[in-house]
Amino acid sequence: MEAPSTDLRDPPKTWMGALWRYHPRLVVAALLVVSGLVAWRLAVHYTSHPPAVTRSAAELQIDVSRATGAQREPVATAGAGGLLAASEDDSGRIRVYRSNGDGRGWRSTLLPSPLRCAQDPAVAAGGGRAYVAFVAAPRCPSPVGGFPLAGKLVLAGSGGGGWKLATPVPGVAREPALAVDERPGSPHRGRLYLSWVRGAGDDDRALLVSHSDDAGRSWSRSGRVAPAFNSPSEASLAVGTGGRLYLAFADDDFSGVWVTRAEGAAFARPERVALYASTRFIICIDRGKAAIVAQPLRCVGPRPTISVDRRGDVYVSYAADEANRTQGVFAAVFSPGLRWIVRDPLTKAGVRIGQSDPLGRKSDQFLPVSALGADGSFWACWYDTAGDWSQKQAWFTCAVSRDRGRSWSRPFRAANRPSIEFETSRAGYGDGAGLAILGDTAHPLWTDTRRVASLREEIYATSLAARELR
Repeated sequence: MEAPSTDLRDPPKTWMGALWRYHPRLVVAALLVVSGLVAWRLAVHYTSHPPAVTRSAAELQIDVSRATGAQREPVATAGAGGLLAASEDDSGRIRVYRSNGDGRGWRSTLLPSPLRCAQDPAVAAGGGRAYVAFVAAPRCPSPVGGFPLAGKLVLAGSGGGGWKLATPVPGVAREPALAVDERPGSPHRGRLYLSWVRGAGDDDRALLVSHSDDAGRSWSRSGRVAPAFNSPSEASLAVGTGGRLYLAFADDDFSGVWVTRAEGAAFARPERVALYASTRFIICIDRGKAAIVAQPLRCVGPRPTISVDRRGDVYVSYAADEANRTQGVFAAVFSPGLRWIVRDPLTKAGVRIGQSDPLGRKSDQFLPVSALGADGSFWACWYDTAGDWSQKQAWFTCAVSRDRGRSWSRPFRAANRPSIEFETSRAGYGDGAGLAILGDTAHPLWTDTRRVASLREEIYATSLAARELR
């Protein structure tokens, strides 16, 4: 005799109901599989076809270099004679660019180099003269990871005519930085400052500074900045009121961005601006840098930039890893005595510049550069992958602060087309970008790949007024 059923409910009216009643685990498993397939397909679609990001972009796009072979890592400054910029070039020499001031017409020339490979350009202008410093090495570095090779430090100077080369300091050097004292009332007006990193290793480096009062013909005895720091890098110089020299730099051992100032012939104890401890799984050969999707081989560092306004307050921009393992760009402001004026009250570090990806996706903002306008505006520019889920494409992007770094405009794309160095070049964008402010107009310069099929990487530029950024 058949046993009576223990299920007293009404029988299911459909096969789907029966399936759910008698095989719920199978239904749940099927739903999970279908959901996973849909999510995977959407991810593939939006990675290859990223939805538009609501950011404005500059219409003016100028190919500054217009040269075969790759140009990368531009640096820029403004002076009485207009705009001055320089970049690395595949020819193994430094390419110098000049514009009369509107930023629309540029002319370029290649500097001679005493050795095979010229790299790490730095520029400054003042006293009616232009200066370009670079490192000349007997061979070019491998573009796969690491940092440029150390070599002979070379200074090129021009008073309006041709360029004259000199070797200001002996020994092995890398990463030069320049600044000219143009402060009204300074006792050292016209003085040229030069910093560089001595040493080729990762744990036996020293940050040195020297100055010249005769346009680079003779130099003072070099002084060491922060002797306790054995892995300094990426220094930036600026001159404040009274002719006082300020420096910002990164250090691998102390994992941070630091700022200091000259006190007579010595330097004050550095003030830490922010930690720079990479949260990523991939560590670069140069441990002070982080590998990101947009530049996975050459990697990126904090790249601090320092500026000083008319009152003597000190402005620093830099990049750092965030909690979600992406790069962000930050700014900090100090008094002339290096006491904090503007910082994030929670992190006790710089203020985040701009918003993250407006669609809520992960993105990297890297290789920042900043400068001050004559009207007191604080400009910052960087490469930004916001708008690409794969984080491979980057738009060079800028923002401006009108309240001394406390708040910032929405990010504005200086480049109206993205660049991609993930597959284009192992050397990537280089180690930085350029930004010069002339009058009330900003002139950003960046490495661009839109003509990579014919000319490889080019240096592009645009002109931005603060009123364009809201």
